[in-house]
Amino acid sequence: VHTNDGHSHATWALPTRIAGARLLWHHRKDPNAKGLRYLAPWVADRVVSVSHFAAPRPGLFSAARRCTVVHSPFDTGAPPADRSGARTALLAELGCGPDTRVVGFFGNLMARKRPLVFVDAIAEMRARAPDLPLAAPIFGDDREALSDVIRARARARGIADCIRLMGFRRPPERWLAACDVLLVPAVDEPFGRTLIEAMLSGTVVVAAASGGNTEAIRDGITGCIVPPDEPAAFAERTLRLLTAPALATSLADAARRDALGR
Repeated sequence: VHTNDGHSHATWALPTRIAGARLLWHHRKDPNAKGLRYLAPWVADRVVSVSHFAAPRPGLFSAARRCTVVHSPFDTGAPPADRSGARTALLAELGCGPDTRVVGFFGNLMARKRPLVFVDAIAEMRARAPDLPLAAPIFGDDREALSDVIRARARARGIADCIRLMGFRRPPERWLAACDVLLVPAVDEPFGRTLIEAMLSGTVVVAAASGGNTEAIRDGITGCIVPPDEPAAFAERTLRLLTAPALATSLADAARRDALGR
């Protein structure tokens, strides 16, 4: 029996054990999840974790010795995204000129994803480069009623003209390909899908040094890693990429090769 989320673990782990079947516990979330810490050591024959970060911590009562890290799979057979066409379509929807630089956020709107850090990073960029035409679309479902909070923060920081809440869009690859840079301020992300999808789409990534992000991105080689919850650090690295297109292209090309290879 294969289970891969908290509900299925809780529902099927004990019946699997009672039935004498073997349980493959696929862990895709927080390493401190109670199920992984207290139930998996009793009932899981094997644990598969999507990252080293998400794997169970070693200890006297732990499933760590039964754990194998297998990064989440991605479709690497799709043709490269039409970045030019995607960019043109997004800029038209946003009502922006062709010289506008697009810095995107992709993820459910929840505190752990740090959308307010994204807003503050955009504000820092505007303060440092006030003449740079900038658009900052936010893609994702609002899971924690943060839309109004985000809009209020953008108004307070004087960048309401930059921030656009786009809602959830599927599939994401086209919209990721339309961005010049993807910002990933999320903390404790087990293994973020949009980060890898951006790498495959040719969009350079600036991510927080947290969770599984550091297992996907090699700083200065396949993208940029910055301290978490530091908008100024996000702004500095992003502006460097936007003003050095050759560097951004080099990182994006290396990231795509790395994502295809791994």
